[in-house]
Amino acid sequence: AYFDPTQNFIIRYPSNWKLTDSAPGLPASIDGDTDHLRVEVQSVSAPLDEAAARAWTENSRAGATVTSVQPVTRGTLTGFSVAYTYTDADGNSDSGLALLLNGANNLLYVANLRILESNVDKDDSQVTHDNLVKTLGSFQLLSGLNVPLPTATPTFTPLPPSDTPEVTETFTPTATNTPEPPTSTPIPPTATP
Repeated sequence: AYFDPTQNFIIRYPSNWKLTDSAPGLPASIDGDTDHLRVEVQSVSAPLDEAAARAWTENSRAGATVTSVQPVTRGTLTGFSVAYTYTDADGNSDSGLALLLNGANNLLYVANLRILESNVDKDDSQVTHDNLVKTLGSFQLLSGLNVPLPTATPTFTPLPPSDTPEVTETFTPTATNTPEPPTSTPIPPTATP
């Protein structure tokens, strides 16, 4: 599972997927062999309705086309599950499932799953992609938690002991700091009558 302690959301994912990029309060990327999940929290101007959920999805990826939208509830949050298709940079037709949950203070909790297959809809995925539906189904806010963030503290780490004696350097002066006499003596001006 991935838990963000600053935003208090959690999502579970298959054990063979890898967390590839994350930091508290920033988007996290979790990758499977053919599936890519991005979870994040965004500020929006107002809670999303169905039309705004469609617009958000189509704006999230170039060339995305929404195929279905379903209302969802996760605990106290409501939002939408949006299935979409898009064309990747190589011209392949791929699919996506975005879970958009409206939070307090106009926060939008997003779990956006890209699937390297064409025409995967939420209804189809329940049969052939059960693990993806379970992953998105686990995305939720754990409100009321006060998880302290660890703070890095410097610690002294001594060097390992060595069997060879420590080499000490001695300073040998190579030049002295004494003033040199001038090489030419100035000629005094002569007085003219």
